[in-house]
Amino acid sequence: MVGYSDAAWFASMHGRYDWPNLVRWCEAVWEKRCCVIRKDTSANGRDAVIMAAHEIARQFQEQPRKEFMAALENLRFVVAALDKRWAEVEE
Repeated sequence: MVGYSDAAWFASMHGRYDWPNLVRWCEAVWEKRCCVIRKDTSANGRDAVIMAAHEIARQFQEQPRKEFMAALENLRFVVAALDKRWAEVEE
């Protein structure tokens, strides 16, 4: 799970793959309400996806929300092709 809370200003990475939650977290970065996770070139798998999503959010901070969300969806398309868990949405 990727966790973000306005109240605590604490971000943690653990558990399951949760695209909607990652998007909420990235929206907080895009809106400058949360800091970006520092890129780690040794990261792989889920952590690399999270870092890439955060970097997209940071790079699109001055762009319209529609463009930012389109970039995230492009990332999701690629990562879901590599790992189907990113395509899942919990009900």
